[in-house]
Amino acid sequence: MEKLQNKRAFAAVPGTTGIVLAGGASRRMGCDKAMLPVGGVASIERTALSLGEVCDEVLLSLNDPKPYGFLGLRSVRDIFTGKGPMAGLHACLSASRSAWNAVAACDMPFVTADIIQVLLRIAAEDPLTPESGIRVRTMARHDDVAPRDAVVPVMDGKPQPLLAVYHLDVCTSLEDRLRRNELRMMDWLSDLNVLYIPVEELARLTGIDAARGLFNMNQPEDYETACQWEVE
Repeated sequence: MEKLQNKRAFAAVPGTTGIVLAGGASRRMGCDKAMLPVGGVASIERTALSLGEVCDEVLLSLNDPKPYGFLGLRSVRDIFTGKGPMAGLHACLSASRSAWNAVAACDMPFVTADIIQVLLRIAAEDPLTPESGIRVRTMARHDDVAPRDAVVPVMDGKPQPLLAVYHLDVCTSLEDRLRRNELRMMDWLSDLNVLYIPVEELARLTGIDAARGLFNMNQPEDYETACQWEVE
């Protein structure tokens, strides 16, 4: 099977890497949610396809890559095992050769290349100017003078760090947190210079239902919802 990032309808954003986080245990789902088909395509494949449309390379955060060999993508095992999504992000950032890295969880079957492309464009536009027309939300720390560390969507007042863009330089602070066993992602984000983008702004910039793009499947009812949406 050809590598997914070669099946591209969008122009790639140069110097970027996509990261699919897929190392979770899927306890609430009761099965491997990454492999659940939505519209006949496994959720992890849908996510990887969207990242591959705009990124130079796509990495898979996996501790057991065997079931996902059909994707033809490079897999990366955790360096800090048993420490959740922060460990998967850290391992892939450690393996990345790109300044900006777009991250999406494997259980987000409706994330689109449009959303990823907009987040990457915002990340590269530093600082944002009034002429950009992009409206942001101030949460935690954000300083337009300091280098930007991340661009994170916000939905219903809650940041969505598992569909976001991170600069490679955050890997050091992420490793420090993991070594101290401080595994709350929001606590780590509070140390970074983060630009938060409301989901309404993402919808305006992409012209699509960005809230649906941020939808993730944690339990069987979520999977049922995803399958219903797919056939609407």
